Amino acid sequence: MKGIIVFDEASIPLASVGFSELEMSPGLFTSFMSAMQSYACGISGGEVKELEYGTIKMVLGMANKNHVITIHSSLDKDANWNHDMVIELIEERNFILDNSFLALLQELLTDARISVQEAKYGIESLWKE
Repeated sequence: MKGIIVFDEASIPLASVGFSELEMSPGLFTSFMSAMQSYACGISGGEVKELEYGTIKMVLGMANKNHVITIHSSLDKDANWNHDMVIELIEERNFILDNSFLALLQELLTDARISVQEAKYGIESLWKE
């Protein structure tokens, strides 16, 4: 997983990780993605769930009324699984949504497939140190 970004309905980034490596401005990216979603909804009545551009694959979803986009290599076979785990963990009310939280998610989910409980335990134990 190359990056994660969470933004609200007004296209304001709430948290992001991986965008310095991707050389993108989170604010500009969220504005573009929000406009694209509005356009897609206006034309087809449905939202874009996945985009692939060159070697990058973006998976789009919602968590707690916020937009969540995970960015992967187009060859990443676990992209959808990782995205679903990010959504599920963000929806947990016990966690604070910030850049540090997303960095922990990215690290935990990119290295190996783990359960939601293992991810929660890993995040909680890191915060207690």
